[in-house]
Amino acid sequence: MDALLFALLAGALAGGSNVATRIGLRRAPDVEAAALTMTVASLLVAIIAAAATTRQPAAWQELWPYLVVGVFAPGLVSIIFVWGVREAGPSRTAVLINTFPLFAAGLAIVFLDEPLRLGLALGTLLVVVGAIGITRAGDVPADIRGTAFRLALVATVAGALIIGARDTVVRWASEEQEISALVAATATLLSGSGTILLYLVLKRGGLSPLVRVRRAVGPFGAIGVLIGANTLLIFEALERGRVTVVSPLIGTASLWTLVFSVVVLGKSEALSKRVIAAAVVIAAGVALIGVTRGSGS
Repeated sequence: MDALLFALLAGALAGGSNVATRIGLRRAPDVEAAALTMTVASLLVAIIAAAATTRQPAAWQELWPYLVVGVFAPGLVSIIFVWGVREAGPSRTAVLINTFPLFAAGLAIVFLDEPLRLGLALGTLLVVVGAIGITRAGDVPADIRGTAFRLALVATVAGALIIGARDTVVRWASEEQEISALVAATATLLSGSGTILLYLVLKRGGLSPLVRVRRAVGPFGAIGVLIGANTLLIFEALERGRVTVVSPLIGTASLWTLVFSVVVLGKSEALSKRVIAAAVVIAAGVALIGVTRGSGS
């Protein structure tokens, strides 16, 4: 039950941070600086939480899987996601990034020997079908259907694959090692921050990295705190539950993003009735997963 609760809370926090990122980009449309600021803020949250609850230091052989994972998620994925939010809006980007349960479940079944239950399979399928429905071209305003929009959607799907792989690796490592979930999350955020910082330094631009990050702290610092809490909840959930159960519930972030987008952004997201119907399909998938998990069937 703890795994279910943590996963659902993670989804809700992710939905809120997705919409807040869109708002932040209106103030400071710097993708790399935004990604770095949010990831470093998340790292600080994780460090504080890990230091407050963990007394025994982790060995290198326990940390390395998480350090490697962090290069890709949150490292590479953070840049992809923030760019996607800027080019395609938070709702569609969040929906596509949250198709990762499909990849996570498939990888977990193949590599972790997790059982393929009918309810879990159908629930995951509903989540993914709903996500695809939200991105139908007919719902996309004509003025943003450019090359950058299409590239952002493709890159976001690649990001979903990376997140699915992350969940599988984290679950595998948590079974093999005794490391605390909070320490594991801190390790991924550490290497992720380093990856984004390296990218920011190597990418040529008019302003220095320090100036860019300083400008991003105001719009994105608090969002990073939300993302940090979200990351800790994800790792705690994966430590307690199977990937095939936890990942689809985390994927409800797309539904929460839709709700928050309607409430906060209103017409600027141009969401149709078909998008709302697709969100209901996602909710049905989540409910089916919860029932299956509770019955153990």
